[in-house]
Amino acid sequence: MIGRGTRLSPNLVCTDETGSYVGKKYFYIFDYLRNFEFFREEKNGIDGACGKSLSERIFAHKCVVIKLLQDSSWADQKFVDYRTQLVSEVRSQINALNTNLTPVHLVLKHVLKFQNEKTFECLTDEDVINLSKYIAPLVFNGELDQYAKGFDNFCYGIMEAHLSEQSINLYRSKIKTVAEKLLQKTSIKVVRDNLPRIQLLAVNSYYEGLNVIDYEEIRKEIRELAQFVVESTPNPIFVDYDDTVKDIDVPAGSENPSPADNFEEYKKKVEAYLCEHMKDEAINKLRTNQPLTKDDFESLNRIFKEELGSEKMFNQLSEGKSLGVFIRRATKMDKDSINDFFAEFINDANMNNMQIEFVQRLINIIVEQGEINMEALMKGRAPFDRPKFFTLFGAEVQSRMFAIIKSINMNAKDVA
Repeated sequence: MIGRGTRLSPNLVCTDETGSYVGKKYFYIFDYLRNFEFFREEKNGIDGACGKSLSERIFAHKCVVIKLLQDSSWADQKFVDYRTQLVSEVRSQINALNTNLTPVHLVLKHVLKFQNEKTFECLTDEDVINLSKYIAPLVFNGELDQYAKGFDNFCYGIMEAHLSEQSINLYRSKIKTVAEKLLQKTSIKVVRDNLPRIQLLAVNSYYEGLNVIDYEEIRKEIRELAQFVVESTPNPIFVDYDDTVKDIDVPAGSENPSPADNFEEYKKKVEAYLCEHMKDEAINKLRTNQPLTKDDFESLNRIFKEELGSEKMFNQLSEGKSLGVFIRRATKMDKDSINDFFAEFINDANMNNMQIEFVQRLINIIVEQGEINMEALMKGRAPFDRPKFFTLFGAEVQSRMFAIIKSINMNAKDVA
């Protein structure tokens, strides 16, 4: 915008309150969408979020494990042999890259460096970062069983946490859950064949003293069975999250907190639940602006404030928002339903383009935020200050619109 404005245009005929003249003297920028305000705060913009593939995650975990196994603590021959095996697997993926492809050619110096076997004799922290950043997105993993690949990713993550001396309680509890589910399916021959290991994995005390080699054996034995743990659903949704494990200071004499006591774990549980249960009746009602019954409210409160975690955790996650508004904001409301809710009003009000544009902005905010801040709307505060609501509409239209917005807000909070 500034570049266009500062262009001299010496032959341009201009007219303003001072009269007519040739050659631009000044310019105005009407920043209606507040671009300048945004870029003053976010000078480099906002990077788009792009999820990592399972292949990329597995490769990155392996590289970290290779680096950590260099320590003298793991100088025993069995760990040296395992590191050599991982290096061989990683290098075979790197060597398979086609350097004629543009994405590979753009990071060719990194590809050539890590194709050299000597580079892996002693990886640096910078090497691991470059492998994860430049090489991991390019490598190919030919495993077709996505459940097995997901279990691989999980196990290599455990190894990384174990070697870096981070807490692995969360990982262990998940392995135990897998084992418990497999014990319910011993009618399957391949599960029955691995029953001794599965029974051990279902016992808490078994996990004491396990090392990287033990977890590798678990990975190889259980990965083919992972497909039997996943319950079949009409519309399966596969979610892949990075687990951030944090150590928790536990006072002497008290019991270790379970994963459910961890806020980060609770947050992931809620995200996974909402993703998987998007079409459940109560959640669908909130997304399509239908009133909830008393049973709907009680069910949602039980799930989010008891089963997935505590009410304290929910309040922290929702930042004080009501349960209905929180769910709407997390899942985004159905725009077609909100458009239908406003359709009759728009047709009856005989609005001009600027008024219609304002209503569309209201609809977009409702879809994203799950409600409208009535105080901000009535007092003309951001984002309703350009133009202000009460300067666009007459008293009768304002009253009708208030009633519609209030109804949408209350459907997320009141029982029908």
